[in-house]
Amino acid sequence: MTQTIERALARVPDLLREAAERVILPRYQALADHEVRAKTDADDLVTIADEEAEALLTDGLLKLLPGSLVVGEEAVAAEPAAIHRLGGSEPVWVIDPIDGTSNFAAGKPTFAVMVALVQDNQTRAAFVYDPLGERMAESRPGGGAFINGTRVRLPVRQPGPARVSVSVRFWPPEIAAAAQLETVERIEPLMCAGHEYLRLVAGGIDAASYWRLLPWDHAAPALIAREAGARVEHPDGSVYRPYCASRLGLIAAHPDVWEEACRASYPDLSLVPGSAPVG
Repeated sequence: MTQTIERALARVPDLLREAAERVILPRYQALADHEVRAKTDADDLVTIADEEAEALLTDGLLKLLPGSLVVGEEAVAAEPAAIHRLGGSEPVWVIDPIDGTSNFAAGKPTFAVMVALVQDNQTRAAFVYDPLGERMAESRPGGGAFINGTRVRLPVRQPGPARVSVSVRFWPPEIAAAAQLETVERIEPLMCAGHEYLRLVAGGIDAASYWRLLPWDHAAPALIAREAGARVEHPDGSVYRPYCASRLGLIAAHPDVWEEACRASYPDLSLVPGSAPVG
């Protein structure tokens, strides 16, 4: 089984590139009005490129690893119970066909294609592809993080206030009110988790603070950041796992500033639930 999985994982990067070249990039800055719609609200968009890319990736990944399951962002939007596939022991592909859909729909370059392989609630492999920058980031637990085949590590932390990417738009009012973000240098988020984690890995920020934890946003890039040397944990110090409550604090940071970023974001831990699985 291990050899079968490894053979499958070796072919995932080509599948991500195929989805980008065939479906996503031809529609970049070329979407018609009817090819973009809101899902739950005006800020939660889906495009025809999201749907077609997820279909292509789903078909390809299931062929690569027979017997595996899929949890895709758009599939879960149509069938919410599909998220619970992550709670089993079968290998599950987690797909974000276009991470940063709002950016993509607006013609902005900050979007990515992401796939993770999750089993027993642990990310076994991670892939983040930046189609415009032609960057393919990959990781396995204990195997390091790589971009286009070159191993990457967090750079040495520079002196000064912690630079923390954070948006409180998804935070409950009581969490946002308690935050002490003035104690850090607040950086505008990219609204694309894939790019945000890679920005952390490159040293462009020292930390990223999250509240909304959807597996397709975090499973892949969190592993890549952790394997590059970042500390990715919930405010109570527990390690992030993909099958967890969708609204739960998370700090991804250079180890030297993780506690500082956590204190600024979540100074009152009594307001933050523990790292429970999805209910």
